[in-house]
Amino acid sequence: MYKELWKIVRSNIRIVHIALFSISSIIGLYIIFLACASFSLFKSVQQSENELFAKDFLTVGKKISAFTALRNTPATFSQSEIEELAKQDFFNSVDAFVSSQFEVTLLSDSKLIPQFRTDFFFEAVPNAYIHNTPESWYWHEGMASVPVILPYNFLALYNFGYAPTRGLPQLSESIFRALPLKIRIYNETQWELFSIHIIGFSKKINTVLVPISFLQWANAKFAPNAGNDPSRLIIDAPNAADSRIAHFFAKKNLQIDETSLANSKLSFYLTLALSLVGGIGIVITLLALWLLVFNFQLIIERNKDRIRNLYLLGFSRSEIQKPYLLIVYCLCPLLSIIALCASQATYTKLAQAIATITTIETPALWISLTCALVCTLVIIAINSVVLRKSIKNATLHL
Repeated sequence: MYKELWKIVRSNIRIVHIALFSISSIIGLYIIFLACASFSLFKSVQQSENELFAKDFLTVGKKISAFTALRNTPATFSQSEIEELAKQDFFNSVDAFVSSQFEVTLLSDSKLIPQFRTDFFFEAVPNAYIHNTPESWYWHEGMASVPVILPYNFLALYNFGYAPTRGLPQLSESIFRALPLKIRIYNETQWELFSIHIIGFSKKINTVLVPISFLQWANAKFAPNAGNDPSRLIIDAPNAADSRIAHFFAKKNLQIDETSLANSKLSFYLTLALSLVGGIGIVITLLALWLLVFNFQLIIERNKDRIRNLYLLGFSRSEIQKPYLLIVYCLCPLLSIIALCASQATYTKLAQAIATITTIETPALWISLTCALVCTLVIIAINSVVLRKSIKNATLHL
């Protein structure tokens, strides 16, 4: 009973149109599937490289001008300024760096290395801003040893800047952690000696950190009359790349430590790139889909009289639609399978390349399969709706 219908379909379908649709769809779907798999891989890399992609905190200070330097005015934040910053809806929290207000001397305490001493300083921030806080990160009054976290570039500055000029040995990170060091903290009337143990190196906060409890105790004892206004703030922002933050800081004449934005920028650019690639794939797929829909509509328009005659002879609209829908139901899944296989082959090569530089957990295949299934169903649904509507319009007034 469908002989006449298939005759109409076969005689009017252009192989060139179907080939163009197939090639365009495969390219578009390939890009979409690869972008989806790459985004999952990117999330896996974020989890494995938690130090590289850990959340950034903004380190903010006031801009130092020549006028400020000449007046010898400290560029500090008042309590009202801190409260104003905390009220902004693009910040989660605002806290101050606590600085050492007393004199600090760092000195060696080992016969294995030459004796040395140098002026030093400390700062502290709330523990919430310290990534992967070590268990030994605490201090209370009476403890003779103070835990310290150094900035990651401190070791390089020591090995290639300080040590060669002082006749000191260059040290690896593990040896530097085990190095016996002491600090002498003092003012004009009193002093105390503490051991320090280096428990880590930070890439996020570029300063010498000690527990905030130690610095509060030491400031109260050795510098009770010093000013408490901080010179730097540390800020937790949901989106460090928010343009409102840059505008606000420019208005308030504040400056951000650009190194604190490095990871946020990297994550933002990678996400943007994957989104753009996925968007291009969607556009190509939609254009290919439009080509197929337009081709079927053209066939129906050219054979409107025949379709009407078939409808008058007793064929229902659903029966007239079946040959066209059968092509869609067979062609679209086939194209999706080809695109999925090609994208998985590319993704496997990409994952192998990344696995040579970091340990990652390969995302499950169901993510790509789900994406392929959704795209296939969407394409079939759009074609089915358009075809049914076209057939209905052709036989509407009969």
